Amino acid sequence: MERRIRSGHPWFYSNEVNLTPHIKSLPPGSLVSVQSAEGAGLGTATFNPGTLMCGRMLADMENTPITAAFFAERLQAALALRQRFLTVPYYRLIHAEADRLPGVVIDRYGSNVVVQITTAGMELLKPQLTEAIEHVLAPETIVFRNDTPARLTEGLPQENQVLGHPLTGPVDVLEKGVTF
Repeated sequence: MERRIRSGHPWFYSNEVNLTPHIKSLPPGSLVSVQSAEGAGLGTATFNPGTLMCGRMLADMENTPITAAFFAERLQAALALRQRFLTVPYYRLIHAEADRLPGVVIDRYGSNVVVQITTAGMELLKPQLTEAIEHVLAPETIVFRNDTPARLTEGLPQENQVLGHPLTGPVDVLEKGVTF
């Protein structure tokens, strides 16, 4: 596990962790410092002792504060990358591990944002993520589309939520000059 994590692998498995009674008792989604068997710091992760893929790396430094500013930095990096290649704001802004936010997918449709959270850790961090989305993107509407079966394996309910202006109908999406 240590070598994979040091090389940037975004998660680790429960069979790779010394699941002491204390670790097993952590609430699903807890933020943890990840260490090697020798005690060397590997980073900060969310942790769910009840799943096979129990750890999802957020940062490569231990005890990294996972705040709205942390999320804003990740959102801004993803935004800068998309804006290099796309001229209109209709795209997948965050693609989970690919954008260093495991358990989160964010699609941008003009002034509307659709967010899907699939892990207990990101569910607990939803207020900080929401604050960052509002700060970086200033959307009119944020739709949390959390009805995927993946949430059930994390012990999360399937639910949807709309923040901001309620949508009154279909949203136009512009892709390569064509409106859908």
